[in-house]
Amino acid sequence: MKHFTYYFSKNYVPRWMVLLMDLSVVFFSWYTAILLRLNFDLSGMEEMINSMHLIIIFPVMFLCFWRSKSYSGILRHSTSQDILRILLATICGGVVLALTSLTARFINDSSFLNMPISVIVIFAMLLSTLLILSRLVAKMVFQYWFVPKKDVKNLMIFGAGTLGQAALNALLTDTSVNIKIIGFIDDNASLHKK
Repeated sequence: MKHFTYYFSKNYVPRWMVLLMDLSVVFFSWYTAILLRLNFDLSGMEEMINSMHLIIIFPVMFLCFWRSKSYSGILRHSTSQDILRILLATICGGVVLALTSLTARFINDSSFLNMPISVIVIFAMLLSTLLILSRLVAKMVFQYWFVPKKDVKNLMIFGAGTLGQAALNALLTDTSVNIKIIGFIDDNASLHKK
């Protein structure tokens, strides 16, 4: 375990490993979407589950992940750009799957290409939520387990107006310093005791 934590504290998680984790979330999300569609009634599960659907879903989602490069961000430094890439990949995948299913219905093909649209919509929403949460959890785990804790420094901000608020926001978003804002100092009497 010590080697594992040392490796991930000093190095980045390889991209192929992130892609494999994302594809495992695809697998979990598809079957969870079916369960949600059926209101967790397991008696109707046998008619809905077709493992051949995964033959279409995995390549489509792999290509969407690859095209949007949603796996390429550094997990411990996840940003809004990574969230946008995930949303782009899941929306693209959901649209391609829906179009594939609608095309199969249009040509009256009852093969594995015909997937319920409601399950595809639930799948896309669930997948994007789980992938975004996985990035945020990875970032939080890294910050709390691997970033050394520094002594907390108390800080007072001079100026309680808009510039003081801007300074507060900038200091709170900077994770490299461990500070505690204890108050504002301002000579404007109308801003006192607020």
